Amino acid sequence: MSGPTQFTRDDTLLWLQHLDIFSDVPEDELSLLLDGMEWMELRSGDPIGAGDAGGHVYVVRYGSLGSTLAGPGGVAVEIAAIGPGEILGQISVIASVARPTNVVALRHSGLLRVEGAAFRAFLARSHRGTLQVMQHLAESLVRNLKPKARAIRPGSIALVAVAQGVDLMAIARALVADAGRQGLAAEVLSNIDLGLTAAEVSAAQMLNDLTIMVTCHDDLFWNELCIANADRLLYVDAAGHGPMPEPRLDRILGAGRRVQIDVATLCPQNSPPQPVPARWQGRADISMHLHVREGRVADLEFLGRVVGGRAVGLVLAGGGARGFAHLGVIRALREAGIPIDLLGGTSMGAIIAAGAAFEWDNAELMERMRQVFVINSPVNDYTLPLIALTRGNKVAVRLRQHFGELAIENAWRPFFAVSTNLSTCRPHVHTHGPVWRALRATSALPGILPPVVEQGDVLVDGAIMNNFPVDVMSGLRRGPVVGVDIQADARFASEIGEFEAMNMYRRIRARSDHPVNVFSVISRTATASSLTHGKHCRTLADLVIDPEVRHVGLLNWRSLVDTAESAYASTMARIEAEGVSYASLLAAAAPPG
Repeated sequence: MSGPTQFTRDDTLLWLQHLDIFSDVPEDELSLLLDGMEWMELRSGDPIGAGDAGGHVYVVRYGSLGSTLAGPGGVAVEIAAIGPGEILGQISVIASVARPTNVVALRHSGLLRVEGAAFRAFLARSHRGTLQVMQHLAESLVRNLKPKARAIRPGSIALVAVAQGVDLMAIARALVADAGRQGLAAEVLSNIDLGLTAAEVSAAQMLNDLTIMVTCHDDLFWNELCIANADRLLYVDAAGHGPMPEPRLDRILGAGRRVQIDVATLCPQNSPPQPVPARWQGRADISMHLHVREGRVADLEFLGRVVGGRAVGLVLAGGGARGFAHLGVIRALREAGIPIDLLGGTSMGAIIAAGAAFEWDNAELMERMRQVFVINSPVNDYTLPLIALTRGNKVAVRLRQHFGELAIENAWRPFFAVSTNLSTCRPHVHTHGPVWRALRATSALPGILPPVVEQGDVLVDGAIMNNFPVDVMSGLRRGPVVGVDIQADARFASEIGEFEAMNMYRRIRARSDHPVNVFSVISRTATASSLTHGKHCRTLADLVIDPEVRHVGLLNWRSLVDTAESAYASTMARIEAEGVSYASLLAAAAPPG
C-alpha cells in the first residue's frame, strides 16, 4: 500500500461533524479532538495491539476492524466488528487502563488517531460530546450482547478463478442480478475500474448490500485489494479444466486474519454429480464445497444465496415411519417457492434429506421410500440379540441400492447427517464419505440395528444425542433455518397398561402400529436424553413445522402415503394462513442492526 492518505484539519473536522456520534457537538468543542491528530492506514491483518493506559482513541474512516478478547485457554473470542464512523479505545482512555482487546484490520483501513489527552480534554469541555460518546458506547454494548443472527450480511465477496477458462464476470453478473431480484443493492467491481483505492472500494461497500469483486490473474495489485477487502472468498473451479494457483492468503491477509472460503465447481449442464477435486479434499480452511451446473439458472441462484448468507437450511428430525411426514413437508415447501439450499437430519430425517440433496423430485422420493421401507420391512432380519435384534444387512443393502457410491460432498445441495459416537460420547456430523454408510450409522438405533465402526469409533443413531440437529445448521450461519420436528409420543406412558392387557395374539399383531412395543421401548429409552436438547434446538430455528404424527407407529411403514399426504396438507395450510415465504424467512433470520 502507498503511504497513508492525509486530510487537512478542516476536512477532518467536516468529516467528524457528519458522523452520528459527533453530529450535535459544537464545532469549537469538536476541534479539541484534532490536537495532535494523525492519519494512519492498516493493511488487512495488521493489528492494533493492546493499548497502553491513556493511549489513543481511533475513529475509522474506511475499512473494517475486528475486536477479540482472549478467552479460556487463550482462545480468541470475537467481540465486535468496527466499521466506518465507529470509534475504539475510548474506554481505555477514559479509565486510564490498558485496552484488554486485540484489534486486527479485516480490510485495508484508514483511521484517525486521536491523542488520549486530547480526547479527555474534549470530554471535559463538551457536555454534549460526553453524552453522545456514552450513548454510542451503551448502544455498542447492547448490540454486542445480542445473539448471532442465523444469517450473515451479504457484504463483500471476492471471486477467484482457480481453473483455466473460468468466466468470473459472467458469474458476478448473475450473482448481482439475483441479489437485485431480492431487493438488495449490489454492484460488481473489477480491474476495469482503473485506479480504485482502498478508500473507494470501502465507499462502494458502504453503499451496497452486496459487493462482488472480480479478481484478475494478471493484475496482482488488484487481486490483493479485492481479497484484502472481502468478507468472504469464492474460489471458482471447473470440472475438466486445468488448475490455476491459489492466492497467497498468508501474505495478503497477514497472520492475524482468516476469511471464509467457499469453492464452487462448475460442471456441464447435464452432468451427474461430480467428485470433489483432490486439491480441496480434507481442507479445514474450506468452509463449503458447492456444485454448479453451467447455464442452469437455478444453480446460480443457489450459489448466490449460499455465499451471500441468504440460503434456506432444512433440518429433518428422526422418528421411524413418522419421518414419512418429511416427504409431505418438502413437497409443500417446493410448491410454495421456498428454496431448499442446505439439508441435514438424523435417522429417517437424514435418509429423506439425502434424497432431496441429490434432487430427487417428489415422486422419486416417495417411490424410493416405498421400495426401501414399504415393500418389505428393512428391520425384520432378526438374529440372536448379542449386539442387536436385527443383523442390519437389509438396511445397508437397500441404502446402497439407492445411493450407490455417491459421496455426501458431491450432492447438488450441501447435506449432513448426524450420528452418535459412542467412543467419544459426542455427536458425529457426517459431511463427507459414502452417503449410504452415513445413513446406516445415523439410523443404527442401539438394540435394534448393530452399530457402524468407522476408523475405530463406534457410531450409532444420532437420535441418542441430537435427534433434531438445528444447532448444526444454525451454526453454519448461511441463512434462515426451517426445522421439521417429530415430537415424542405423549401417549407413551398412558397406553402401556392397555398394551399389557392384550393377549399374546393381539400384542403380536399390534407390535408395529401400537405406540408401545419392544422397538418403541428401546427407541424411547435410547433417545430420552436428547429430548431436552431437542427443545433447545427448536428455539434456534426460524420456522418449526410439527406434522401431526402421534397416531403413526414407529414401524408402521404402510403409513407412507397417508402420513406424507397429511403432512403436505397441514404444511400448505400453515404456509397460506401465516403467509410463510422466502421473504418472511429472510426477515426472521436477518442480522441485527
